[in-house]
Amino acid sequence: CYKQAIAIYKQIYTRDNYKIGNIYNHIGLLYIDISDYKKAKEYFLIAYRIYDDIFQSSRVWSIDYMSVCNNLGFVLVAKKLRVFSPYPARIHLLEVI
Repeated sequence: CYKQAIAIYKQIYTRDNYKIGNIYNHIGLLYIDISDYKKAKEYFLIAYRIYDDIFQSSRVWSIDYMSVCNNLGFVLVAKKLRVFSPYPARIHLLEVI
């Protein structure tokens, strides 16, 4: 379903449209929900590159850009802590801090 959304969005918008980045970010979140951090990271990196191209050149930061950075950070920390669900990871991170 999300792959179809990407195809449709790519027909409507150019690659440098943040809405395409949103789709990739949301796909990454779905992979987190099923604990596939490797796939989640792949999709977050695609979204990150899209947002980075858009927002670095304009020096405007968006909530979408910050969100994907947060999601990438979560994936990297969860992988390091070997946590298999995003919710216990957040609880564990709070305990560590």
